[in-house]
Amino acid sequence: MSVAANKLIAFATCRPFPALSEDDVQLAMALSAAGYTIEATPWDDEDIDWIRYRAVVIRSTWNYHLHPTAFRAWLHRLKKLRLSIFNPIDILEWNMDKAYLEQLQQQGVPLPPTQFLDKDSHPDLDSIFQATGWRRAVIKPCISATAYNTWVTGPDTATADNPRLHELLRTDRYMIQEFMEEVETDGEYSLLFFGQQYSHAVKKTARAGDFRVQEKYGGTSLPARPGSDIIRQATAILDTAVLLSPLLYARVDGVIRKGVFTLMELELVEPTLFFDQHPLALEQFVYFFSSSLTAASIC
Repeated sequence: MSVAANKLIAFATCRPFPALSEDDVQLAMALSAAGYTIEATPWDDEDIDWIRYRAVVIRSTWNYHLHPTAFRAWLHRLKKLRLSIFNPIDILEWNMDKAYLEQLQQQGVPLPPTQFLDKDSHPDLDSIFQATGWRRAVIKPCISATAYNTWVTGPDTATADNPRLHELLRTDRYMIQEFMEEVETDGEYSLLFFGQQYSHAVKKTARAGDFRVQEKYGGTSLPARPGSDIIRQATAILDTAVLLSPLLYARVDGVIRKGVFTLMELELVEPTLFFDQHPLALEQFVYFFSSSLTAASIC
């Protein structure tokens, strides 16, 4: 079978969660209707013969942040097989480490005030709060997912939180950001893009008493209709980031502070795409996926 004729597609998952997510079941059905065959395929299963596939779509590789070296090695093995990978491998490697936020900050992208803490460093949280005047801050690993090792600290808890932070910095690099009060008062917006074109948006809200908007922590997501200016700002952020390679999918997460879309995360590895929140989203994804495969075959 020629490469162009092969329509077997791997949706990369992981061994702890090998099946398709609820979001991706809908996507697999839409792609099947377009003639593709979709298989849920754990990235960390050493018995998988990846050369069978026409393309690999990174979808629910939800443990990659626990095994970043192995994940990068797997991506490089795929690259040698000359498969179509979505999103492109250079984008995946760039986005999986939140050091990318430093680059975007230097390019003028609006971000919460942020400091990056090097591995084996011993920052003093009390001093950070005294210097910045922050009322609260969020601490998170530079390689993380779903609020892993993420917590809120403040001047009242800084001294007690220092030992925990120093212990974590023995093995990883971390970042500390001013807590954005808008997460609690207005919620966090996720703008979805396919083929780098805006598709739809949701607003994520944390449960009472929490700051984490993920569903596993009790957060909720509802359809949102951001104004054209917010869409323009999010699009500009994405355009700034993807000079590296074209994207199949992207999620731009942020809060709106005084009319400015402030970037929290740029999700290009394995974001939930909220297909159930927009009736045309599946159709848009299938169109750009097919177009991307065709372009890859021509190249």
